Amino acid sequence: YALEQREGVKRQSLAADIQAELDKLLWADLLILNFPIYWFSVPAILKGWFDRVLVSGVCYGGKRFYDQGGLAGKKALVSLTLGGRQHMFGEGAIHGPLEDMLRPILRGTLAYVGMQVLEPFVAWHVPYISEEA
Repeated sequence: YALEQREGVKRQSLAADIQAELDKLLWADLLILNFPIYWFSVPAILKGWFDRVLVSGVCYGGKRFYDQGGLAGKKALVSLTLGGRQHMFGEGAIHGPLEDMLRPILRGTLAYVGMQVLEPFVAWHVPYISEEA
């Protein structure tokens, strides 16, 4: 898949929708991802966006990763919602540390392609809080 992406970049033959998203990403200084946690991960549609838009040959590949990634100089902010309460996450808590759950996206995806990952914003227990909260 990565080799096909590289060929698509080289030939300028990426699908139009993917190229449009990639162009927006390359233009932006800050990427904000806002999503609910589903089954300890991102929703499938967001995972699909990562798989399709973070193309090899532009965002990563060869020696392009982490501080040398293709998106170096850009920032990423993850804003997420959870159904669980804050006390349910952490060392010894039922779900374990939230950081462990977020590592694949923060480190393995966003930092891997070179982005400076900002401290995530977490909205706890969202389906159950009052309108005022």
